[in-house]
Amino acid sequence: MNIENVEKLMLETSDAIEYQNEISAILRSNLSADDEDQVIEELNALRAEALAEFNVRLPNAPTTELPNSIPASENRLLQENEQAEDISPEPEKNEPLLA
Repeated sequence: MNIENVEKLMLETSDAIEYQNEISAILRSNLSADDEDQVIEELNALRAEALAEFNVRLPNAPTTELPNSIPASENRLLQENEQAEDISPEPEKNEPLLA
């Protein structure tokens, strides 16, 4: 590590310490009622801005009703598929499966 890197690190550290001291001083001080109201207004404005970024307009859901019965042709296909599934044998539980 050369001297320039050390000096840069020391400068960054001193800046961070100074910033932390400012934050600590603000936290130790008491806000007046007016200051607190301004802070709350600013917080609400920031929240509204953040919500506006995430507000996505979604499409409306369809309102048409679905039919109550399945057409005969589709019903026949469903029955044929169910019968085909019933015909296929299931492997025994104790029998090892081939990889």
